[in-house]
Amino acid sequence: MTKARLTALFAIPFLAFWTYFMVSAFGSAKCHNLIYPAQDRLAACRGGDARLGFLMTDAQRAGNAFWQGLALAELGQTEDARTAFARSFLLKWQAAGQSLPRFERFVAEDLRQLSAPSVTEETREIWRDALKDPRPR
Repeated sequence: MTKARLTALFAIPFLAFWTYFMVSAFGSAKCHNLIYPAQDRLAACRGGDARLGFLMTDAQRAGNAFWQGLALAELGQTEDARTAFARSFLLKWQAAGQSLPRFERFVAEDLRQLSAPSVTEETREIWRDALKDPRPR
């Protein structure tokens, strides 16, 4: 095999994988940015789960579930938002290794995100309700 063919043999698959993951990652970034409309953020979160979910850690899945909950609450889908927040808490508990101090750091990060001016008090109440009882309904 020539050097050019060998280069092509490795370069083409590398570029294909790199393009897939970079496009997916940039598309998922919209999920975490409150300047976008809730519908767009929700679509980005769900798309990120579908495209990159197999690579995500529990902490990343928990963050994604939290942002989905924010978008769903903003869209008025209260029960779905509560379910997303509850899933987020369960994943954070797993990611924390069932360590209360580590779990509290995750919750503190949620509180920081919830303090944004664009987040409504109703959304905060849904989040608090899910924190009190994160079991699926």
